[in-house]
Amino acid sequence: MIDKFKNANGRSEFVIAIVCDIRGFSSFCKDHEAPDIAMFSKRFFVRLLEDYFQDTDFAKPTGDGLLLLFRYSEATLHEVASSVLKSCLAVVRDFPTMMKNDAMINYAVPDAVGFGIARGTAFCLYSADEVVDYSGQTLNLASRLNEFARPHGVVIDGTFMSSVIPEELRDDFHSDMVYVRGIAEEFPREVFCSNDVLIPPEAKTSWKKSTFRSVDH
Repeated sequence: MIDKFKNANGRSEFVIAIVCDIRGFSSFCKDHEAPDIAMFSKRFFVRLLEDYFQDTDFAKPTGDGLLLLFRYSEATLHEVASSVLKSCLAVVRDFPTMMKNDAMINYAVPDAVGFGIARGTAFCLYSADEVVDYSGQTLNLASRLNEFARPHGVVIDGTFMSSVIPEELRDDFHSDMVYVRGIAEEFPREVFCSNDVLIPPEAKTSWKKSTFRSVDH
């Protein structure tokens, strides 16, 4: 591994970043032993990559979820966006029964999942032909938006652009405005939410505003 870092170089790429997070994972961990937790996570990640996101360019576990990156260009943007969004909606739909026939999962597991999605540039660290890691604001934004995708569903950054969402999927989303910790704290940012997402009230309040109460002496 040390040789990869010694020989690593960097480049900027256009990517669609997805952060997938299992809802109720913390509660699940409290009630199950470590081998069961690890097996469920592994089987879920394998299902995602084999059945839904076969074309991902980079994947990295995030504990109770997965970071997925998809490169795009001027020529491929709409094609990549269509594939990614259709897959995310399919996972949200299928997740409650995804492990039903898995022989290794003979215990109750979480039944909801959320996706945060953003697109833009990211910094790629690579060694020879192998990607070592990605970083940048686009990834951070996808992670922040994932926090709003509750109780389950998909939240897409507004700069993704509604015109890039496939026409046949546009009725599955509605526009909203949210404040995003560390990114949009003073002025709200537009997002596109799948119709099963309920934006929490605290996301409607600026992080820069302070609430004061008077105290009688």
